[in-house]
Order: sequence, then C-alpha cells, then structure tokens
Amino acid sequence: MPASFATFGLASYDWGWLPPKLLGRSKEAGMRRSAHAIGVAEHIVNAALAPDEWTLALEAMTNLLHADHAMIIARERASGRAFLAKSARMDEECFNRFLAPEASRWMEPLQQAMPRGTAVTSSRLVTDRELERSELHNEVVRLANGFYAVGYRQDFSALSTFVAVFRPRRKGGFATRDTWALQNLAPLLGTTLELQYRLHVCEQQRAALANVLDKLSRAVMVTDASTRPIFLNKEAERLVAEDDGLSAGCAQLSAAMPAATRRLRDAVLETAAHGPVKGRRLRLERPSGRGPLLLTVLPSSRLGMAPLDASAPRVVIFVDELDQPAAIDRAAIADIFDLTPRESEVATRLAGGSDLTTISGALRMSYSTVRTHLLHVFEKTGVHNQAALVALLSRFRKLLVFIPGTSISRLPEMLSHLADAATW
Repeated sequence: MPASFATFGLASYDWGWLPPKLLGRSKEAGMRRSAHAIGVAEHIVNAALAPDEWTLALEAMTNLLHADHAMIIARERASGRAFLAKSARMDEECFNRFLAPEASRWMEPLQQAMPRGTAVTSSRLVTDRELERSELHNEVVRLANGFYAVGYRQDFSALSTFVAVFRPRRKGGFATRDTWALQNLAPLLGTTLELQYRLHVCEQQRAALANVLDKLSRAVMVTDASTRPIFLNKEAERLVAEDDGLSAGCAQLSAAMPAATRRLRDAVLETAAHGPVKGRRLRLERPSGRGPLLLTVLPSSRLGMAPLDASAPRVVIFVDELDQPAAIDRAAIADIFDLTPRESEVATRLAGGSDLTTISGALRMSYSTVRTHLLHVFEKTGVHNQAALVALLSRFRKLLVFIPGTSISRLPEMLSHLADAATW
C-alpha cells in the first residue's frame, strides 16, 4: 500500500464497499473494480501535493466507470474564481467551453438541483428529451462527445466543487454501481481539495509576507529555535554578507564573539519555547568598530505567522544598525501634519541627521528659507525645538511600501503585527 495512503488513514480502508450484485457478474469482476477504485484513490491522495495528479485521477475515474471523459472544477466561494479546473480525455477547446460564463449559466439549474454531497446521474435531473433541446447539451456537452453523466457537488468552507464523468449516448446511461463508486470517492476528493487549498493559501501568505519584509529598510530574519535561518530579507542578506557582528556560518546565526553567540542563541531558544509577548533585545558589538547592532527577537506569531507544524516554532529577528539614520516616511508626515512638499522635505532631512546648512545646500535654497520652513513645521507639529521634532518624526520610520492589488485576506493582519513588532 502506498505510503501516502497511510497518511490519509486508508491503509485499512474496506474497499469492498459495494454489494456483490452491484460489483459485477462475478467475484473476480468485483475485485477488479475495487482494484481500479484503489488506483483512483491513490492518484487523488497524491494530488494534494502534486496537482498534475488530478488528470491521472480523472483518467483512472473514467476507466473505473467505463466512461468517455471526466472533469473537476473547484471555485472559491468568496470570489467565484476557479481554484482548480482539470479534465481527462477532453481537448482544451472542449473543456474551455465548460468554463465559459455562458456554460456556467446553463449548468446552474442542474447544479442547483443536485443534492449536496450525493452523487447523482443526469437522468435523475433531466429527461433525455429535455437534455437534447438544451443549450448546454448542444453548445457544450455534445461537442465534447458527451450525453449521459454522473456527477457530484459539494460545498466546503472555502470551495465549491463539481465533479462529472461523461459517456456518449451510444454507451448508455450510468448504473447504480457507478453512482456508488463516485459517492465512495467523494469524501477523499473533499479532503484532498481542502488540503490542497490550505497549502495554496499558506504559500500565498508566505510569498506576500516575504514581499513585504523585502520592502523594509530594516534587516529581518526568520529562524527556527536553533537560529537556523529560514528567511532573510534583502537587508538581512546584505548584513550577513558583511560578516561584521552577525553571520550565518555553519547554517546558524553567529555573533562576532562566542559569548555573544551564546546570548543570541539562548534568546532565540527562549523566545521560541515560551513566546514572550515583548520578546528579547540584544546588543552585538561589531569588529569593524562601527556602531553596534541592536537585535529584537520576537515569536513569529507577532507577525501573524502560524506555522504548519506547531512543534517547529519560528522566531523573527529585527536588526537595527545604530550608526544608520532612520528613514522617515515623508508621505505619512506630510499627510498627518498637513505639511507642504518643501516642509516635509526639510523635516525628513533634519530627522535623518542633516543640519540646516547641509539642507540648505542640498535643496539649493537660502538658510533663512530653510529656517522659515522649519518654523512652519514646528507650528504644524506642535513642537518647539529640533530635538523634539526629531523625536516625534522618529515614530514615522518607513517600515514598508504598500503593495497595490494585494488580495491575501490575512495580509492586513500581518502588516499590523509587523508594524507593531518593528516599532517595539
């Protein structure tokens, strides 16, 4: 029995699920049919991790039911978009007709008449005469060499699924044993589709979060409990490549000195094990003599990252280079304090460490004009000196660039956690 069967608890499944009179004319025929059913189930199980296996599963299902062709369509219930659309023994043009909007409208009455979670033949839903006259038959089904069908529809938490197997009219309709065969495969179809969809959503979230983290002007690392790096954003890759206070030698993060390395690994291990809400902070000296690195170690849950394997906790490490001026979100402060473009420019340059003389030269304006802009900034922000202004604007560090068109449902939550974590 394939290893994947054991994963789904199918190793001890009783595949003699049909009464002998429905299996065929002999015990041997029944055994052959059960063997075919096991083959279909194996392909369905494998499809969770290898979506191309759906075509093989449909091919095997077609053989099991002595049919001509088959298809499966799974749509997201929230958006109506097709998450999965596969067929067997149908050319692309014929299958695309089933996916066309007009075909969906023609199929809607039949699908609504189908009992959820129960396999049913087309003959139970519509007479041959009615089918012959329908646009669905003449514009879609007939062109794919189909007439009779046995189908199954099921709604899950996120997906609406439709499976259908077809025969041409000359081969006759489907028997009760065919309906039973599809019905018995239905729970496995549902489990596999839900697992595949969850993996798909997790991958989308991972890619979206990685994209967001790469937009940060701050180094971010995701590690396991042993400090083995799992993800480094671009700033973290640069920092590790410099090997000045923090490196990733021997597949683990290391500091410049053994004692600092032990403190780092202890902090990561403790955070992974106990997940303190406020995390841990570490200061790492740099051999080059540059300003030290400040590490903030947080449990991955602070970024909305729920690991698939709870036994393998993840830790997120933010790294600040204390000798680097913070990048200020100029657009944010302009919007919040109603600053003009020149006022926001002067304010952000001042918060970035430049003095008024340097700003005057960079912006090619007189010192008095720069000072006038600064006085307007004081008035609008409610502060009275440069130190207070810098302290205020430091709260507007440019953490990320918004990604237009992002549609991942949990991304706003992750960004909220990210902003909270990064400004802790």
